[in-house]
Amino acid sequence: MTSLWSRGGLTWKELGLRLWRQIWEDELLGRCAELAYFFLFSIFPLLLFLTTLIGTLAEANPALKLDLTVFLIRISPSPQISNLLTTTLQEVTQGSTGTKLWLSLVTAVCALFETDGNGAQVTVASAGHPLPLRRRPGAVPDPLGNHGVLLGVEGEDDWTDVTVSLAPGDTVLFYTDGVTETPGEATRYGELRLQDAMSRAGDGPVALLAEIERSLREFQSGTAIDDRAMLALRFLGVRAAVA
Repeated sequence: MTSLWSRGGLTWKELGLRLWRQIWEDELLGRCAELAYFFLFSIFPLLLFLTTLIGTLAEANPALKLDLTVFLIRISPSPQISNLLTTTLQEVTQGSTGTKLWLSLVTAVCALFETDGNGAQVTVASAGHPLPLRRRPGAVPDPLGNHGVLLGVEGEDDWTDVTVSLAPGDTVLFYTDGVTETPGEATRYGELRLQDAMSRAGDGPVALLAEIERSLREFQSGTAIDDRAMLALRFLGVRAAVA
């Protein structure tokens, strides 16, 4: 029997190159990223929902609670695990509320635009949402504001208002994370590619959105994507009052 350590006659370098080529062709890195993403944003809330639902139903139906307890004891491999499972069921039953049944992850970004002479300013506050990007002619697009915690999570003091100036010709782009999370062959689209697309785009919000859409279609691999939404606002300046 041939030893596994003989590597089929390949050198370590050849084995490493073949392994990396196969990882790339099978899109293993992208699949791992998708698995981690869907586990966090889909599976975890589902488990939380089901756990709370079981607790709610068991609290309303003593017979169901007894059946669940007997079932957990029957499938448990040891008395210690049985005690742990039954204690957990008891705690879930006592602490179950309707709130957890509709718990979800919510993000938001708020922006207040104000004019000042011939210029303007925008005040931005983000609650776990991607920060808007400002495109100024001749400059690299830059994010506006600071990242804050998600809505419904303790720590509201973490939300901060950030005010920045806008000059005539500036464009502010608001977008959802479905844009930057668009999957490619081995990675996600990301903010850097979004900024590059904004820099390449022609003049005006319509041309800006069209270039980003073109870049996303060119980058995207497969059909499994998150919802995408974009809003581009351009400041043209303040018209002087006519006497």
